[in-house]
Amino acid sequence: MRADEAVRYVNGLAFKPGWRPIAEHYTYSHIRIGFIIETVDTSYPDGDGICRDRITILGRDRLVDVTDLDEEGLCAEVLKCAADNDSHENREFLKARQPDGSWQAPLHPHTPAGNRAWDRHTRPQQPARTSSATGLMQLLGLED
Repeated sequence: MRADEAVRYVNGLAFKPGWRPIAEHYTYSHIRIGFIIETVDTSYPDGDGICRDRITILGRDRLVDVTDLDEEGLCAEVLKCAADNDSHENREFLKARQPDGSWQAPLHPHTPAGNRAWDRHTRPQQPARTSSATGLMQLLGLED
């Protein structure tokens, strides 16, 4: 698919309420896919934890090589971009009440602590390392 065709296609898509897919030409074979999202400002929750101040944001985008894509492949890329945006927004929305009654987002993507916590809990667990002799003994059933 050519980039100009892909841009036209993405800009003509409909998605969930408040989310508008957008694309722009980047190079002959690449486009940038993103979203205009109508949401609320997560920085200022009311006392009940609900955020009510409406805003419109330009969501996270991704660069896509469209050379070998058909319309379905392009739709899959749009949904990958949506998933990235959803994950990012979800991390902002999830809040825990603090002892003083305020709200804190423990996995907030715009804070170093939130990013460290997210990485720590989403990174695949590495198997415990053993020495090759111990591993061989365990494999042979000679050591518990």
